[in-house]
Amino acid sequence: ARLGHFLFYDFEFLMSHPLEVLLPFKLNPFEFTGYQGLASHGAAIAVIIAMYLYSKKVLHKPVLWILDRIVLPVAFGGIFITNTKVDLATAEEINKLFYEVLIAPDFDPAALELLKKKEQRILLKIKTFEVKKRAFRSLLNGVVEQDADLRTETEADLKTVTNRAPTPKEVGELLFAAKCAKHLKSNAIALIKERQLIGMGCGQPSRVDALRQAIAKAKSFGFDLNGAVMASDAFFPFPDCVEIAHEAGITAVIQPGGSMKDQDSVDACNQRDMAMVVTGLRHFRH
Repeated sequence: ARLGHFLFYDFEFLMSHPLEVLLPFKLNPFEFTGYQGLASHGAAIAVIIAMYLYSKKVLHKPVLWILDRIVLPVAFGGIFITNTKVDLATAEEINKLFYEVLIAPDFDPAALELLKKKEQRILLKIKTFEVKKRAFRSLLNGVVEQDADLRTETEADLKTVTNRAPTPKEVGELLFAAKCAKHLKSNAIALIKERQLIGMGCGQPSRVDALRQAIAKAKSFGFDLNGAVMASDAFFPFPDCVEIAHEAGITAVIQPGGSMKDQDSVDACNQRDMAMVVTGLRHFRH
C-alpha cells in the first residue's frame, strides 16, 4: 500500500511512529526522496556543487533535470520529501508527475501557489520535533515496549574483514546503503550506485530472496549494477549472497556480521576481490 494509506486509514500509526514511516528524509547537505510504500523507491542524495557542475559543464541541463531522472520517476503515486525549501523551479518539475503528498521545511509563495492548484494533493510543512527514544508495537491483548532504533552507522563502526578494503568512494556508498537498508523490512537488501538506491528487496523470508528481488528490480529499471555496493540488514550464514552479488557486478558489501559461518562469506569475497565490512549492528526492522 502507498504511504497515502497512513494519512487516510492509519493516521494513528503515522503519529505514533512518524520516523519509521518517513525516514530517511534529512541528510546533509541535500536530499530529495521519492517514497512509495514503506520503503524508499527513489532514495538519492548528492552534493549540490557536484550536481551543479555536472549539469552545467557536461549535460548543459538544469540541476532539476538530473533530479527529475534520478528520483522522481520511480515514486509515481507516492510521497515526496525534501529537506530544503521548495522553490518555484522545483515545484514546476515535480508538478509534472502524479503524487499524493509533498513534505518540506518550507515553500516559496510562488511554488505554494502552483502546487495548491491540484485539489487532491496534500502539502505538509515539517516542524521541529522530538525523536522518541521508546517504540511500541501492538500485540494481542497488549503491547511491546522497546528502545527506538536511533543508531546510524558511521565510518568508525566499519570493520574491514576482507583482504581488500573498500575504497573511499565505496565507504561512502556503503554507509548510504546501510541507511537505506535500515528502513527496509527484514530480510532486506539495498543496492546502491552513485549514492542512489537502484534496487531493493525487503520483507523476504531469506536473504537470497531479498537479493534476487533487489537485482531484478534494478535491472527492470535499466540500472547498471557493475560497481554497485550492497547492504544487508542480516548477516550471511552462507556465501550464496556474495556469489550472486558478484555475478551481478557488485564490488563491496556491508552487513552486521555475527554468523558462526562469517568466514565462508569473507572467503567468497576474497576469491572475487570484493570488499566486505561488518558493523556489529543489526536493525532488524519488522
